[in-house]
Amino acid sequence: MKIYNKFFNEYLDINPELGSFIGYRKYDESYSISISKEYRNKYYSLCENYLNKLQKDKNIDKNDIYIKSFKYFLEIELDGKKFENYYLIPLGPNDNYILNFIELLLGESYLPLKTIKSYENMINQLRGFKEWIDIAMENMK
Repeated sequence: MKIYNKFFNEYLDINPELGSFIGYRKYDESYSISISKEYRNKYYSLCENYLNKLQKDKNIDKNDIYIKSFKYFLEIELDGKKFENYYLIPLGPNDNYILNFIELLLGESYLPLKTIKSYENMINQLRGFKEWIDIAMENMK
């Protein structure tokens, strides 16, 4: 499970909102732009790196159900490269970053606005969200 823990920690580095959501306050000031080419490159690189580690490391029990599941997850994620254009339409009925961000701004979500630091973190989140909007508009052209 060590390899999965390492993957998850690296995953949180490129998906800081999830880190904040599960209570890791060090991620509160960061905002990922999951519709950007840079993000996708980082994410696919992370998945490829760990899939290679699973295949090459002789100390990993290839028959372990968790390792098999992790390998399957990585393969499915990398298979998503075939559908790279999904990011061109960044909003959907069940996945709407704008509505999610409005909820975040209310301060009643996973980033409560109770301290000066939490407001500073929200300002950083706003900068990231502005960048997300700019990239979404560029992608939809």
